[in-house]
Amino acid sequence: MPKPAPADDVISLLNDLEDTIATAEELRYRIVVALRSASPAPAQPQNSQAHAPGEPGYIPRRERQQYASPAPVAEGPPPIDTSTLRRTGPGLYAWAREFQLLKAITRIGEEAGFPSRIIAWSQDQVDKAIEALQQLAARRSAPNNCPIPQ
Repeated sequence: MPKPAPADDVISLLNDLEDTIATAEELRYRIVVALRSASPAPAQPQNSQAHAPGEPGYIPRRERQQYASPAPVAEGPPPIDTSTLRRTGPGLYAWAREFQLLKAITRIGEEAGFPSRIIAWSQDQVDKAIEALQQLAARRSAPNNCPIPQ
């Protein structure tokens, strides 16, 4: 009969497993990003109202630019793109690391009393952290006033 492993050995193995899962999640995320960036850009639609020079209705380019509607003015910072985020602890860890948000996410977790390892966070904790990160980005304030509801 095998001898049971001491609790410290089991905890160490579980921590190693969490690190491996986080690394695998990061690799999966990088593959997705690489595949998206490698796909060709969609073709631009042709302007059906364009006329050749000399045809009735032809407008020179410089005049067309005068009539073009101005680009919309963005109000505040752009929202944080979470389209590639898997809403798991390891997924958040990989996503935050990819976008250099690891320190901010860690700080938010500390303020909210979440587990010290991001990869151990539940989906609810991940959702709350992302919501707080978006609020911080909108306010452009430091994470020490963490708005995460408990």
